[in-house]
Amino acid sequence: NLRLQQLYPNLESLDLSTNNIDFRLNRYLFTNLIKLLVINLSNVNLYSLDEPNFSGVDSIIEIDLSFNYLNEIFYRHFKIFSNLRILNLKNNRLNFIEKISFIHH
Repeated sequence: NLRLQQLYPNLESLDLSTNNIDFRLNRYLFTNLIKLLVINLSNVNLYSLDEPNFSGVDSIIEIDLSFNYLNEIFYRHFKIFSNLRILNLKNNRLNFIEKISFIHH
């Protein structure tokens, strides 16, 4: 299978909203999309995130994860995003947010 980075190496914005992606993302879907700035994953039936989901995309400035079924947010999910400015988690089922999840060291 060709990966997104092979097909679209200059991709800056990706909108997958309102698709039935499944309850989990492919672990390496966004790997090495180094020019990607914006990801819209709203209303895609996400139940959880894995650390590798965003591996190699530390240029991201905006992520929309609204209208999903996420219930936990951990530091490991967002630790690589030194440029992240907007994170939309509206209308999820959040029960737990790790205290240091959004502190950039």
